[in-house]
Amino acid sequence: MQNSNDEYLRPEHPLTVMDLPLAAVTRLYGLELSLLEKIPGGYLSENYALTNGATKYFLKKHRLTDRKEVEGVYLAERFFAEGGIPVILPLATKEGAYFFEENTKYYALYPFVSGHHIERGKLSETAAASLGATLAVLHKRGKDSTLSVREHFNAWDKEKFLAKAAAIESEITKKSSSSDFDGLVLKSLALKKGIVQNNTITYEQLSLQDDHLIHGDYFCDNVFFDKNDHISYVFDFEKTQYAPPLYELFRSLFVSFLSIPSQENLSIAKKYVDAYLGAYQFPKSVVRSSFTAAYLKQMHSIWIEEEHYLKHSNRTDDLLPSQYACNEYCVTNRAAIEAFLL
Repeated sequence: MQNSNDEYLRPEHPLTVMDLPLAAVTRLYGLELSLLEKIPGGYLSENYALTNGATKYFLKKHRLTDRKEVEGVYLAERFFAEGGIPVILPLATKEGAYFFEENTKYYALYPFVSGHHIERGKLSETAAASLGATLAVLHKRGKDSTLSVREHFNAWDKEKFLAKAAAIESEITKKSSSSDFDGLVLKSLALKKGIVQNNTITYEQLSLQDDHLIHGDYFCDNVFFDKNDHISYVFDFEKTQYAPPLYELFRSLFVSFLSIPSQENLSIAKKYVDAYLGAYQFPKSVVRSSFTAAYLKQMHSIWIEEEHYLKHSNRTDDLLPSQYACNEYCVTNRAAIEAFLL
C-alpha cells in the first residue's frame, strides 16, 4: 500500500517468505504473487511488498488478534473514505471481503501506492497546515460515526504506570552492566515519574467526551504528501477509536513536530494547530483541556520501555530518543508552549 521512494529495496530487510500467506492470496484474490521485500517501519503491524512481475501490492499483517477489532479498522477506512478523506482502501477478495484470516493472523491486501514522506520535525508550513486541515475534515466526519468500533480513549492510570516503571527499573538493576539505552530509559522514567507522581488531574475532571471516531495514530509518518506538500493519502487506521478529537490534534503535535524540539518547529506546529482550529472550531476551554489530556497521556506513556524490558522486543527502541527529547522540552517549557499555541 504505502511506502516512499521504494524503500523496500533496502538491503537490511532480506527476502523471506516464511509465514506469508501467498497461497491464501492466490485462492482469495486470484493473484499469483511473490515477495519483493519486507517494508521497514511499522510498530503495530508487519508490512510487505508483493508483485506479480508487473504490478506491486502491499500486504498488511495485523498485530491485532481480535476479529472485531480488525473489522473496525476496515469499517473506519471505508467510512472516512466515503467522507472525502483520501484513504487508501484495501482490495476486496473474490467474495467481497476486505481482510482475511490465515493461521490465526489477519491480513489485508492493498494497492501499492508510492508517495512522499516528510520526516518528523521537518515539515514545511504548507505541510503543517495541510496536516491540520486534513485532520479537521477527518474529525468532522468522525463526529457522525455510529460504527461499532470497540476501542475508546484509554485514560492515564498513575498506579499502572508506576507499577510498570518499577518493574522496568528492576530489570535494569539485574544487569551486570548497563548500556547507553538503559541509561536513557532511567532518565526517561525519572522525568515522567516526576510529572506522574505530582499529577492530581483525572480525565473525568477535564469534562472531555469520547464522541468522535478518530484515526488513532495520525501523524506525519501515516500520511503521504504530494510535490506541493499537500496531503495526498492518509493510511494506517489500526488504532482507530472513539476519543476527544482535540486529544488527537495535540498527540500528533508532540509526535510530528516536537519530537525534534526547536523554536522553529514550534512555530511550524502553530500553523498545524491554527489550520485545524480554523476549519473545526471548539471553545477555548475544550482546547486547553484537550492539550492537558494529550500532555498527561504522553507523560504516562511507557510502551517503548515496556516493549523492551517486559515484552523483550527491540522494535520500538529507536523511538525512545525522540520521545525523551520531546518530553524534556515539553516539561521544561509547557506553559510557554501552551501560551504560544493557544
